[in-house]
Amino acid sequence: MTEKSQETPTGPPDKPPSRGFIQDVVLNAVEPGVNSSVLLFLNGVFVLLLLTLFLIALIVGLNIHLLFLAILSLGLMLAFNWFIAQLPPATDSTQSAAAEDSDSTPSNVTTREKQD
Repeated sequence: MTEKSQETPTGPPDKPPSRGFIQDVVLNAVEPGVNSSVLLFLNGVFVLLLLTLFLIALIVGLNIHLLFLAILSLGLMLAFNWFIAQLPPATDSTQSAAAEDSDSTPSNVTTREKQD
């Protein structure tokens, strides 16, 4: 008779499987909050845009249009990073607290009825 070998998973059971960078960015697009890999990816895209504008300026020559596009790109990058820094971190406790508040007070009960 043939024996079937049982395969046991390697690694600790409590650690989730590691994901690649691109997979991490794509999957975190639907999760709440901003992941560090998404922020790194978007900053990389902005840096590549600025580098491309700089290389075009070197090849073609600096003109007002390229300068304006570079200023707009840099401003958008700075505004994006400032906005992300101002966001509070998304936690499960804030989401569950909001759900509890909505569950404890029925929408058809007014504040006067609560006081009585």
